[in-house]
Amino acid sequence: METVWAGGKSTSSIGLGCGGFSRLGIGSRRSSEKEAQRVVRTAYELGIRFFDTAEVYGTESVLGDALCDKDRSEITLCSKVMLKDQDNWKSAAQIKNALEDTLRKLKTDYLDVYYLHAVMPEDYDRAVDEAYPLLESLKREGKIRMIGISEMFGRDMTHEMMERAVKDSIWDALMVGYNLLNQGASSLLRRAGALGIFRVNMFAVRKALVNNEQFGKYMDKMIGEGRFRFTLSDFYEFKDELFRGTDSVSFPGLAYRFVRDEDLFDVILTGTGSLEHLKDNIQALEAPSLSGRIRDNIKNFYKGEVHLSGQEGFC
Repeated sequence: METVWAGGKSTSSIGLGCGGFSRLGIGSRRSSEKEAQRVVRTAYELGIRFFDTAEVYGTESVLGDALCDKDRSEITLCSKVMLKDQDNWKSAAQIKNALEDTLRKLKTDYLDVYYLHAVMPEDYDRAVDEAYPLLESLKREGKIRMIGISEMFGRDMTHEMMERAVKDSIWDALMVGYNLLNQGASSLLRRAGALGIFRVNMFAVRKALVNNEQFGKYMDKMIGEGRFRFTLSDFYEFKDELFRGTDSVSFPGLAYRFVRDEDLFDVILTGTGSLEHLKDNIQALEAPSLSGRIRDNIKNFYKGEVHLSGQEGFC
């Protein structure tokens, strides 16, 4: 597994995401905490050293219990805090208390990355003015190593907030939504990389990208709603060409490899509650590069189509 540098130490280029629909299986499969811990430990055994969670996921304790006997210096632990509780903005004291609670659950005395979670464009200025100075002080105290910000991908699919974050260049780390269906963040990610900002991918696979059949149904619906400039016959011609000659073992595998091959991210997150899926996802992210023909086909087909997430129409 490839090694990258984050906050002055090495970590894995594949990260285990502990949120999303799955939440290590606690959400999607109704797994027990012990079963979820097994997913975390298996990820560690397979070489993953980057672990991402958040206060709202309900998996911080699972992660802390699963990794408590591992060498902390080898692990990159990341969590996030929401700026609001319902519609009420959190005070500096509430954010600081949230961090202390996170550290307790993760059984550590510092976080490698602490993000402001799912920040909307209309909240960005206040996040910078009120929350960022607090995070700076916590960084000076050694409670956090890197200050990050993540976007609300499903509601900010043109990356308006993240464009401002990159322009400000005050953030150590960004978490950005990017996948086969939404390649709109390419330019801002390249600019962030040139500035030395650590870039983490989320949502490389969405529900529309779970398998070939589901992708087809999703595109039927999106094209029918006029969300694309091309016709269904164009789409099926593209899909036939896409899978001709590819050695991807699964559609998610194709989606993961596409994001990896774009070389826009330092870490790509994968989330699951299934040991089998975890192993499949790691295998895909370690597989050889897609052919230039397949990558060019994907990029040209979706050129200019940046307003989808791959989650539309799913519960």
